[in-house]
Amino acid sequence: MHKLESMDIRHLVVSMSVPIALSMLMSALYNIIDSMFVAGYSQQALLSVSLCYPIQTLMIAIACGIGVGFNTVLARYLGEQKPEMASQSVLNGMLLALISWLLFLAFGFLGSRWFLGLFTREAEVIAQGDAYLKICCGFSFAIFFQITFERIMQATGRPM
Repeated sequence: MHKLESMDIRHLVVSMSVPIALSMLMSALYNIIDSMFVAGYSQQALLSVSLCYPIQTLMIAIACGIGVGFNTVLARYLGEQKPEMASQSVLNGMLLALISWLLFLAFGFLGSRWFLGLFTREAEVIAQGDAYLKICCGFSFAIFFQITFERIMQATGRPM
C-alpha cells in the first residue's frame, strides 16, 4: 500500500471519496425504496414515513458531524505518530456515537408522538409514524456506528 503523502492527488481523492460517496448513496436509496414500498400500502402510511424523514436526516447529519470531527483529530494524531492519542480519539468518537444513539432512542420512545402531532391530527398517521419512528430511532445505532467506523477507516487511509 502506498503512503498517503506520496500518492498522486487525483488517485488519492478518488480512492478516499468513492467509498464514502457509495455509502451515502446507499443511505439515500434506503429512504427512497422505503417510501416506494410504503406508498403501495396506503397514503396514510406514506405520510407517516414522510413526516419521520426529518428525524432520519437529523440522525445522519449528527452522525456525519461527529464522524468528520473526530476523523480530523484521529488523522492528525496518526500523522503526528501519537498512537495513544489516536486511540483516545477513537474511543471518544465511539462514545459520542453511543450518546447520540441513546438520545435518539429516548426521543423515539418518548417524543415521537409529540413530534408527529406537530404536523397532523390524524390518529392513524400518528400511530403508524410513531411505530416507524420508534423502529428507526431504535436501530439508529447502525447509522451512528457505521459512519463512525467508516470515518476511522478513512482517517487511517483505508476507506475501502
